[in-house]
Amino acid sequence: MGKKQKVMARKLILDEAEKLFSERGYFKVTAKEVSEAAGVNTAAVNYYFGGKDGLYLEVLKIAHQKMVSEHTLDKILEQKGTAKEKLRCFLEIFIGEKDPARKRAFRLFLLEIASPSTLVEQNMQLVAFPKMKKFSVLISEITGFDAESSKLMHATGFALLQSISFMIFPNFFKNMLFGENFTESSAKEKAQLIDSLTEYVYGGLEALKKSS
Repeated sequence: MGKKQKVMARKLILDEAEKLFSERGYFKVTAKEVSEAAGVNTAAVNYYFGGKDGLYLEVLKIAHQKMVSEHTLDKILEQKGTAKEKLRCFLEIFIGEKDPARKRAFRLFLLEIASPSTLVEQNMQLVAFPKMKKFSVLISEITGFDAESSKLMHATGFALLQSISFMIFPNFFKNMLFGENFTESSAKEKAQLIDSLTEYVYGGLEALKKSS
């Protein structure tokens, strides 16, 4: 098998694995099922990824990048504007997502939260924490909390939870909370919601700053 064929085979495995894992979660998918879905030899998962665990970690890594990449965070942090405007740009990422690839990545993340695999801690260390550290730079700019301090860690966590909730809640629950047609609302209505969420998160961070 040539280099180009190997690259294509690896990509096929990753694509099918992402679909299966995002539909059923880590525990209910086997390496054999992924290989069959990708139309490759059953030994291919071991050959390219060292087994199901290695494949799952790679799928999670790609999914995290689809949700919000480090490059996207860097662009937000480096852009001109106030810290509040940058915070709004970050929160906007998680509201009203319609891109199928990102929605599938969100669903995979939700399944990992609901039923954590044995690889959850390793995944957080490799993928999630580096992005959290970048986001904490913005939170530090708003609160003035020192890097590595427990106060900054808490403030970053609170802000992340507000955005992640929009990502993980199913559409029917969002509609129940924000109106029956929330998931189909106009760009103007979503912009108003993003503005409100920004005010809410920013106000909370300002309150933490004042109380410290």
